Amino acid sequence: MICKIIVRNLLYKPAGTLLSIVLLTFGVGIISLLLNLYQQAEDKFNNDLKDIDLVVGAKGSPLQLVLSAVYHVDAPTGNILRTDAEKIIHDPLIEQAIPLAYGDSYKTYPIVGTDTDYLKLYGAVFKEGHNFTKVLEAVIGSQVATSSGLKPGETFLGTHGMGAKGHVHKEFQYKVVGILQPSNTVLDNMVITDIETVWKIHHHHHSASEAKEEIDKEAKEEIDKEGKEDTAKEQKEDIAKEKEGRLADTTKPEDELTALLLKFRSPMGLLTIPRIINETTNMQAASPVLEINRLFDLLGIGITTMEWIALAIMLLSGLSVFISLYSRLQERKYELALARSMGSSRFRLFGMIVSEGLFLSLAGFLAGIMMSRIGLLILDKYAAGNYHMKVYRAGFSKEEGGLFLVTLGIGLLASLIPAAKAFHLNISTTLAND
Repeated sequence: MICKIIVRNLLYKPAGTLLSIVLLTFGVGIISLLLNLYQQAEDKFNNDLKDIDLVVGAKGSPLQLVLSAVYHVDAPTGNILRTDAEKIIHDPLIEQAIPLAYGDSYKTYPIVGTDTDYLKLYGAVFKEGHNFTKVLEAVIGSQVATSSGLKPGETFLGTHGMGAKGHVHKEFQYKVVGILQPSNTVLDNMVITDIETVWKIHHHHHSASEAKEEIDKEAKEEIDKEGKEDTAKEQKEDIAKEKEGRLADTTKPEDELTALLLKFRSPMGLLTIPRIINETTNMQAASPVLEINRLFDLLGIGITTMEWIALAIMLLSGLSVFISLYSRLQERKYELALARSMGSSRFRLFGMIVSEGLFLSLAGFLAGIMMSRIGLLILDKYAAGNYHMKVYRAGFSKEEGGLFLVTLGIGLLASLIPAAKAFHLNISTTLAND
């Protein structure tokens, strides 16, 4: 009966009730969305970080180096010589060094050349198949397998670069030998292969490109000298044969790495190795923890600003609830006085007004949570397509539990003054005046 009365009272002036709920919905929805995005991003970055103390790569932006080598969401800063990297690997302060070489992709998923320690770093578990054991064998993450439909034993071609429209390496076919279980780490969205595979493909691609450029250049020079364009084809063929001979005689260029992931034996390594690398070599060392903390500090400023804006909207909604309840109280004084004269207690009227405020808060909170989940679903599709990340999360977080209490608190505070007015209502005066 009481619930029915509360609902009818709120529907007596639907415009004011709707305004209060809409304001609460937007405030709760924005804060909930930001809390979930921030938490999901933080969990994702922490899961992918694991035991990586330092990242070594080419000179450039430290944050770019970390994002590309650890999280594979940015372009690498360049390559480093393997001989330079080996000097670091053999340092007694280094407990583990995992080499990475990449630059190709499969349907925008990065293809990374490394060793078996990389899979062990993330505790990879095989759903099907086994680890790579030779050149051109590949292990694919769970999301790659779901998206592509590839199975163990099937083959695919890699694309140069991280885009979908790069040069396809048709000369080399990767063979899927294993599929990983979902791990909620960067492995879910990667193709992992032996580092020799990356060297082989890029050495071939580099040599073939250089040969074609030099052949075309030398043919053009010969044509310019003789002024006979009709002999271009024959000259090009002759130069090509000569170039093939020259390429056969050259030695293989020094192999390169894209990055090194380091783990130290003791904190002493973290104090000395980065300074040595940055000051005495043409490489750079970046601490992933430090760079990611800086990134979250930058993001935190924007998120905090948005949260304050959303909180201001919620406070406005609280003011709207107060005005709605107070004005409704003024119009219902006679009705409440009659209820008192017919046996309703002061506490019952007080509780009814407070319940109306709490009801509005609860409706706004539930609508806001629904709004945030719809927003997360939309962003999830965008993030999955562009960054291979999942941002949607079902259920409630402890932060949203706190948001629920704040929302109810706003409704309670907004209804206290109208409820107190109803509690102290003078029956005789009200009935006499009306």
